[in-house]
Amino acid sequence: MLGTLAGFGVVVISKTLKMMRAGEERPLLKLREWADWQLVMTVMAAMTLACLNQTAFLWLKPTLNIYVPFTADPLLADIDRALFLNRDPWTLLTWLNNDWSGLIYHFIWYASITGSLMMLLSRPASARKAAMALTYFVCWSVIGPLIHCLLPAGGPIFYQRLGYGDRFAGIDGGIETERVADFLWHGFESGHFEVASGISAMPSLHVTLAVWTVLCVAQFKPRYALLVAFFAIYVFLLSISLGWHYAIDGIVGGTCAVFIYHILRTIFENRSPQSSTALIR
Repeated sequence: MLGTLAGFGVVVISKTLKMMRAGEERPLLKLREWADWQLVMTVMAAMTLACLNQTAFLWLKPTLNIYVPFTADPLLADIDRALFLNRDPWTLLTWLNNDWSGLIYHFIWYASITGSLMMLLSRPASARKAAMALTYFVCWSVIGPLIHCLLPAGGPIFYQRLGYGDRFAGIDGGIETERVADFLWHGFESGHFEVASGISAMPSLHVTLAVWTVLCVAQFKPRYALLVAFFAIYVFLLSISLGWHYAIDGIVGGTCAVFIYHILRTIFENRSPQSSTALIR
């Protein structure tokens, strides 16, 4: 919600400065006349729903850790090695890791998703908008928990702590990554339910939502699509180099985002003209 307010702040400030440069004597008054307050309230309501959705996810994730043991790590690690010609992919990406990598992976990634969601919600009603918005919620609430239950894994960063050996002991993700990993492991090892302390490697929701962001920007702000695509690739590589995920986690998650969006878009586009007016605004 702070991100949403910050996003509105950026829009207000940039619009005000633009009017001031154009010589407008009363920019704040003009801003009040320019603002679409119904749209603002709609975006705020939708972002509140997104906030509640993530709150529910952050409760569900540690709950799954209590009831679903991590059994898929060796399998996923072996799949990675087979995909990368008998090498663990993190060994090819250690050059990406520095003191800033963890901050970019968590906070810049999160800001990109918040901004993309706000941009999407401000678009006029359409089948593409409805499909894109629903894809966002399906990825968080359905795809993540479901695949985690089918292939429960802690990820390379917890491989040794889970008792599977020192195969990933050489990963050095930096101070931020180590801090977050210790927090997550403490919550898991203590056996106590702690919100936002859940562990889950498969699928990589970082990559899933990064791919969703690319789809969103490509549909509604195509001139920025290439830049966002490069950032999504960077997030995918960081998910491996920092040790949070196996490469296959991101591949599965990104594929799911693309697949779900196209399925939902087809459904919405095939709706009758009467029902199409009910698409989210």
